[in-house]
Amino acid sequence: MISDEVKTKQDQISPGVCPPEGCPPPTRIECIISEKIYDSCFQIETLTRNITIPRTDFTSTFAIGDMIFCNPFSSISCSEIARVDVGGGLFNITLQINIPIIFTNPFNPSEMVLKNITLIKTVVLCCPEGIDIDCGDSSVLFCNSEVSGLTMADIILTSEIEVCLILKCSSTVQLLVPSYGFCQPAPCVTLPGVCPPPPVRPTTTTTTTTSGTTTSTTTTQAMCDCFATGGGTADLPNDAFPEGARGETFNIGFNACPGCMFNANVTFITEIDNEIAMLMGPNLISMTCNADNTMATITGSGTFDVGMDSQPVTFILIVNDPNNTISLQIFDVGMNLIFSTGGSPIMISGGPSIMVRDCPLGP
Repeated sequence: MISDEVKTKQDQISPGVCPPEGCPPPTRIECIISEKIYDSCFQIETLTRNITIPRTDFTSTFAIGDMIFCNPFSSISCSEIARVDVGGGLFNITLQINIPIIFTNPFNPSEMVLKNITLIKTVVLCCPEGIDIDCGDSSVLFCNSEVSGLTMADIILTSEIEVCLILKCSSTVQLLVPSYGFCQPAPCVTLPGVCPPPPVRPTTTTTTTTSGTTTSTTTTQAMCDCFATGGGTADLPNDAFPEGARGETFNIGFNACPGCMFNANVTFITEIDNEIAMLMGPNLISMTCNADNTMATITGSGTFDVGMDSQPVTFILIVNDPNNTISLQIFDVGMNLIFSTGGSPIMISGGPSIMVRDCPLGP
C-alpha cells in the first residue's frame, strides 16, 4: 500500500532533479519503443579523388587551375561488405561509404554533374549479428575541386573532400521502463526577449610590449560565409521539366544562411498538370557563393507535394543578385530529376529583390 505522503509526492512529479529526500517509487511499468545504440564511433577522413567530367556535361572553356564548385548532395550512406567475429562481442566490419557530391560549372551554373565518391572503411564495433550499421549522421566538412587535366573529351578534376564519419550500430527495441505516468505540462512563462549574439566573424588583434611590437593573430570560426534572401514570381519556360509545368506561373521565396538563426527556408509553388505543386525546403545541406558575392548555390532538403502525393526531396537553388534570376532543380531520394525550371536562369519580379551578401552583418 502506497502511503498518502508518497501519493502526494507523485502528484507533484515533474521533469527535473529529485528532491534531497529522493524521488518516490514509480507507479507504473511502461513499454516504450526506442532506438538502442549498441556501439558507435566517429573519425575525420580526408579524401583526394580524381574526377572525370565529360565535355558534353561542362561545355565552357577551362584552364588548368580553374576552381569548380563542389557540394554535398543528400545524405551519406553505407553498406556492409564483410564482418568477422573477433571475440568478446566485437566484430571487424568492413563498409563501403557512399558520399554523393555534386559538381557545378562555375561559368554555367545550370550544368551540374552528380558523382558518388566511395570509401572503404574497416572498424571494430560491438554490433550483434543482424544489426545494421547506420552512417546517416555523417557529413561533408569541406570540398575543394580544381581542374588538373584537360583532354579532347574530358575535364579532369582533382578534388579534396573532408568527411566526418559517424557510424552507429543501432536498432529499434521495446524497453520496459519505470514510469510516473504521463507528463502534465505547466503553464508557460513569458520572459523578456533576448537577442541572440550576431554571427562571429574572423578577427585580428595586435598587442604592444615594452620591448617592441609583437603581433599575434586570433582567428575565430565564422558562423556564416554568405547568405541569400529574396523572392518573386515568373512563368516557367518551354524547357521546364516535367512538360505539365511549362507555361505555369510560379512563386518562390527563400532565406539561406549557414550557421545563422535560420538555415534554409525555401518555398516554391506552381502547378503541374493542373495540380498544385509545392516545395517546402527548410533544411540546408550546403551553400556556396562566388567570390563577388553576387551568386549563391543553395543545396537543401524538404518535401515536394504534387496534388495529394508528397515525397522527400533534395533541391539545388541557384540565385543571382544583380540579375535577379533563379534556377531550381528538385531530385527524389534516388537522385532522379523530378522538376527543373529549365536550362537558363529565370528573372523573377513582384517580390523583394534577391540579395546575396558575405554575412548578415557584412558590407
